[in-house]
Amino acid sequence: MKCDYLFQTLEELFISIGGDVTWLIKGLDHVPQKLQALGKINNILAYQPWKFKLNYIEEIMKNDNVQKTWNTRELLQACLIMIFFQKISAIIEGFNLSPNEQIEKTYEINKQNSEEEEICIELS
Repeated sequence: MKCDYLFQTLEELFISIGGDVTWLIKGLDHVPQKLQALGKINNILAYQPWKFKLNYIEEIMKNDNVQKTWNTRELLQACLIMIFFQKISAIIEGFNLSPNEQIEKTYEINKQNSEEEEICIELS
């Protein structure tokens, strides 16, 4: 399931913090190998979590290249993040939210509020 609302929001955030745009354009094949390893786990957790097996984790953790190997804490955190975003996308779809101009208007309002707060800080 692809949640357009969440996808667009996260894509804009990724670009705004200086993320590599080629990752978004060219896909999973162009991200670091350490992140590519999560692709299989992500798909299983998203579409058939009951088929998840321990050997998927073992495959990721037993990489020959030490720099591309996940340790237990990193892998657990990555899995929890993936699960969180998969479940929140289901909630967003349940509320039938879709990307629209309202996102941009909300961002502009929040941005204006933060600028006003900065002015107040400078005056005090």
